[in-house]
Amino acid sequence: MAAILNGHDDAPWLIQNAQWFAILAIIVGVFVLLAIVLSAVTNRHLKPDIGLVILEVPTFNSSNDLLSGRATNRLARRNNSG
Repeated sequence: MAAILNGHDDAPWLIQNAQWFAILAIIVGVFVLLAIVLSAVTNRHLKPDIGLVILEVPTFNSSNDLLSGRATNRLARRNNSG
């Protein structure tokens, strides 16, 4: 066991290179955290507010609603009421 801890040649390859794996894991972790923070910041400022419209577009009663614009007005009233 002392030979493994001292890093002699009879130690397994993974244990000999454990410090490089630790350094690589730290670097990857920093990049992952940076990506999470950047995505959270950009989503908060640039998030499009179209989710409700996409969910409510297929709720037309007839094709006349599409032609007359009544469906658009109904969606506008529904989305602006809250």
